[in-house]
Amino acid sequence: MSVRRTVLAFVVSLALAGVAQAQLPFRVELEEVTQANAPALHSTSFAQDAGRWLFVGGRSNGLHVIVGAGDAFPAAFANGAFVVYDPATDTRWTSSLDALPAALAASLRASNAEFLQEGNRLYVVGGYGRDASDAFVTFPTLTAIDVPGAIAAVQAGTALAPHIRQITDSRLAVAGGWLVRLGTRLQLVGGHRFDGPYNFSVNPGQVYTDAIRSFELADDGTNLTISAYTETVDAANLHRRDGNVGPVILAGGEEAYALYGGVFSATTLPYRQPVYVTTSGHTANAFQAQFGHYTCPFVSMHDARTDAMHTVFFGGEGQFYVNETTGLIAQDNLVPFIDDIATLSRASDGTVTETVMPLRMPGLYGTNAQFFQDPALPAWPNGVVRLEDITARTRVGYIHGGIVSTTTNPGYTAGPTEASRKVFAVYVTPDPLAAEGGPTVGPLALGAPTPNPVADRAALTLALARPQTVRVEAFDAVGRRVALLHDGPLAAGAHALTLDAAALAPGLYVVRATGAEGVAAQRVTVARP
Repeated sequence: MSVRRTVLAFVVSLALAGVAQAQLPFRVELEEVTQANAPALHSTSFAQDAGRWLFVGGRSNGLHVIVGAGDAFPAAFANGAFVVYDPATDTRWTSSLDALPAALAASLRASNAEFLQEGNRLYVVGGYGRDASDAFVTFPTLTAIDVPGAIAAVQAGTALAPHIRQITDSRLAVAGGWLVRLGTRLQLVGGHRFDGPYNFSVNPGQVYTDAIRSFELADDGTNLTISAYTETVDAANLHRRDGNVGPVILAGGEEAYALYGGVFSATTLPYRQPVYVTTSGHTANAFQAQFGHYTCPFVSMHDARTDAMHTVFFGGEGQFYVNETTGLIAQDNLVPFIDDIATLSRASDGTVTETVMPLRMPGLYGTNAQFFQDPALPAWPNGVVRLEDITARTRVGYIHGGIVSTTTNPGYTAGPTEASRKVFAVYVTPDPLAAEGGPTVGPLALGAPTPNPVADRAALTLALARPQTVRVEAFDAVGRRVALLHDGPLAAGAHALTLDAAALAPGLYVVRATGAEGVAAQRVTVARP
């Protein structure tokens, strides 16, 4: 695989308006990988086996029509095949669904289905699309797919049917929700049922579940049986779809999951309060998240050294974004496509904070994209990465596909969108100082730049408790070094530094000092009249 671009997220605690920042015990890198044959898809169900990716359903065009009349989900762009992709060799195989029974094939062309991979099986529930009579429905189905068998059949060009089983249950007619396992039960979380052509102005037949639908699933390899069905309804906290739901580890090692974001609240804005779900129930946290509001890739990590949970969200759509000119957080109630990357952290006492990284997606990527986590990572049974066991720079997985836009609000401005085929490798590197609960500055401190914003030159003060070799660099918003302020030994005491910003483009920058005894950073905004 050839690498095109590397962007970095440094471990910095930056003071952004309205965001309580946490010191993160890791940094993140993205590497954009050139993949000519990767499928251009979004809103799929997906699984992986032996390094190969399987895609089921989803769409091959861009954002659906939001305003005005028209077919929001043209049949020509429904993914009508099982698609297999090997990122190591950049090889793609496809197998049409047309040979399957019409009703089964129609359900497997759906988008925004709920899905869960458990071992060699991919379970797919519901989803929205055209049924065998060409009517728009939310499918009342649960499908079990043998992942290795289906992948082998696609590669060999043999029949798919022996690797697919399906049952029908009206309680499973849900799209845009999430399917998770908690304990011995599967839980169908949130989402809605939508019957009839999608039209934002009319919304015929749309009913939110407002619920967590929980059940036992028996699967002996031949028969699928649902039993012990229960339903928890909470219109205030569960009236949401198309957000993110991910596994978490709570205090003391309790496995749970959390709902992040989702649309739409009673005020037709995204939900901002995370909801944490355990075997004993669900609880909404009072924290108001400003990022991670819509379906996007994310990485879930727990650090046993501090008993803290960290979830990193990559791009997507959000009600807030970082203004590149001012460096401050701005609000857009049209919920635009964003390129920001942020981490939501939960301490062992339940306190939640949000950290915005000076890393951005290299474009408006992330919406309805997929994250393929490396199955070899040290992880909890529910998939949460064990951050304490990552001791060096580690590839934690890949981001693939989704909807990409050239404008922030394409649904309202008719801006062009398309399904992306891009692949980004995601790397995590631990920061031992932060992981041990140490200070971000300690014996090495970097003072705030003056003035800030700056038009030409900014002064900073670097204070050292002891003599040491220090490198001070400035980076732009995508992690490229744009200036070297100092690199070499310095005596103990205060040292004056200057950032020459005259040649820098307006925008957000980070000045980072790295010494033998610590790391410190400051944000600076370059702005001109």
